[in-house]
Formats: sequence, structure tokens, C-alpha cells
Amino acid sequence: MQNEDSIYFLGLVADSSPRAAGSDSSEDSFHSTLNETNDHAVSGGEGEQRPNPTVSATGGIFNVLSFINFNASTDMTSTLGRNSSSLDKKLSPRVIQLKIKRAIDVVFALLGLWFLSPLFIAVACLIKLESRGPVFFRQDRTGLDNSTFEILKFRTMYLDLCDFSGVEQTAPNDARVTRIGRVLRRTNIDELPQFINILRGDMSLIGPRPHVPNMLAADLPYEELVENYPLRHMVRPGLTGLAQSHGLRGPTIDRGPSVKRIEYDLEYIERFSLWLDLEIMVRTVIRELKNCGQGF
Repeated sequence: MQNEDSIYFLGLVADSSPRAAGSDSSEDSFHSTLNETNDHAVSGGEGEQRPNPTVSATGGIFNVLSFINFNASTDMTSTLGRNSSSLDKKLSPRVIQLKIKRAIDVVFALLGLWFLSPLFIAVACLIKLESRGPVFFRQDRTGLDNSTFEILKFRTMYLDLCDFSGVEQTAPNDARVTRIGRVLRRTNIDELPQFINILRGDMSLIGPRPHVPNMLAADLPYEELVENYPLRHMVRPGLTGLAQSHGLRGPTIDRGPSVKRIEYDLEYIERFSLWLDLEIMVRTVIRELKNCGQGF
């Protein structure tokens, strides 16, 4: 099953559940749905039995997502049974939206790299003039399906002070940041090389922001702070996301805002549509124009 099918399955089961129909007994019916699909999916090849996935009680759509990810090698028809045909007709537009989303990513990334190439050259020259080292800062980030990819940014710190692990988060007036780096960070120009990541397929224009592996928030691993944190990796990370469009960005030091970010990430997965992507893009642009120069 392809990664994009996970979101498709997510919609298949969630939209056919009593919750979608407005029933008050959605949780019980949802667990019943999981039990029925388990009958089809717990058997591995050659009679081998696979353990049932652990299911949390946080909401049907995310439980389905966990279940589908666990049974990623299971055929759609055998998993969903006789209802798969009618559900396929009902939810197929979601698959189309995902394909359109990827096409939009590629087109915008190409256009961005083309039109911003003079800016890229100017920034590269300024970085090289101020400090030794490469123009780009490269760091491992967690992407789709918990895969690791190398994110690209314009380097904003002195080379020997760069934190490649991401453990030491940037603070106001951070001595590690160069003069040109302060300008790049305040205007978010340092993030523009991620158009290359989008073109490669590592990222999307819209999605949860990619975190470093074992990301900390409020001095705790994010996975300990937020139970369903791994679910944010069921989609490609984005250049901006629902959390950022609501002003949540920067260091993850305080517990409340850190948790709220993940809530927005999971809400994005649940509500995904091209219209929501457009809304996030517009909100992000407006917010950046209003708050330009306030970052660090």
C-alpha cells in the first residue's frame, strides 16, 4: 500500500463510521469496526498470526490511522471486506486531492527556485563573506512514515557553533547566530532552500513542520509529552502548517504551546483538503507580513 493510501483509508473508515453520521455511540461502533477488520488482517503469510495493534481511545480517525499503518501490507479489499467497493466510490476524491497536492508542490517548488534564484545567489555570497563554511545548513529531520531526510536551510550560525542535533534550541540574541543569519531568521529567508526538499519529495508546501529525531518539548521527548505524537508522521512534513498559520513557531520550551502545536498537526491530518491547504497558505503569508522581523 502506498503512503498516500493511508490517508485514503483514514477517510474510508472514518467517514463510514457512526461519528460521521452524527451518532453518539461512535467510540463503541468504532472499536467494533476495528475488531471486524482485525479478523481479516491479523493473519500473516502462511498462517502466521500477527498481534493486534494497540489502539488508544483518543478518537476514531486516529485509531484507524494507527491500525492501517500497522497493517500496511494488507490488501484494501481484504481489510475492508464487502463494503470497500461502495466506500471506494464515496471517498475516491480524497486520493485525487492528494495527487493534485503533490503536483502543486512540484510546480510551486520549481517556480520558487526559478524566481528566487537571484536572492539565493545574493544570500549565498553574504553568508560566505561573513563566515567560513558551507552556504547550506543540513540536519536530519523525521519525515513521512518516520523516515529520516536531510533538511536544507541557509546557514545562519558560525560553523563551529552549529547544533546539528537540534537539542540546543535557538534563543533571543543567541551568540551563535551571525549578523546575516539574524536577518535571514527574522525574515524566514533561511527556510527557502526547503523548496529543494519539496521537489525531492521529502516535504510538502503544507504539513506539520519536520522535527529532529527525538525532538524535545518542555524538556521531555515529544513522544512522552503527547501520546499521539507519531501520528503527525503519516503525512509529508511541510514548509508551513496549521500550527504555524496560528502563530505557533520557534523553540518548544513551554509545555502548553508545544502540545497545542501537535494538536494542530493532528487536526490538519483529520481535516485535510486542498481548501484547507489554501487557507493555511493565505494565513501564513498574512501572518508573515504582519510579523516580519520578529523572529530570532
